[in-house]
Amino acid sequence: MLVLTTIPGIGPVFSAGIAAEIGGLQRFFDPLKYDKKRNRYRSRNLRVVEDAIAKLAGLWWPRSSSGGFESEDRHMVKSSNHYLRYYLIQAANVMRRHIPEYSRFYARKYRETVKHKHKRALVLTARKSVGLVVGLLHRNEAYRPKET
Repeated sequence: MLVLTTIPGIGPVFSAGIAAEIGGLQRFFDPLKYDKKRNRYRSRNLRVVEDAIAKLAGLWWPRSSSGGFESEDRHMVKSSNHYLRYYLIQAANVMRRHIPEYSRFYARKYRETVKHKHKRALVLTARKSVGLVVGLLHRNEAYRPKET
């Protein structure tokens, strides 16, 4: 939990909430993943764990299609951990104000989206921040800004 407080703008409330809702990262690493390409089971990597936590938080839009029709306006999945989603989205909103990399990412996604610009850009920024959170919790190290 303390490693998350080193992220600019993230205080003890958001970091404690995120850490509590995620729980131990080891539970995401434990089950083996079946690799279709190699036709065997293998251990999970950080990217797979990051995807699992983002899915747990509900930071994704399921496809909405019927026959040959594919809907462009998708709704976020609602059967997820609402508290984790709240903490991640609010933390991403603060991070975009304090970290230039996340600010640029948010601005780019804001320009790209057609509908619900702020909400979609914020959720995509939160999805990106999951990688940072998982990496910091896994390595148990403090946040270091990227050199530009």
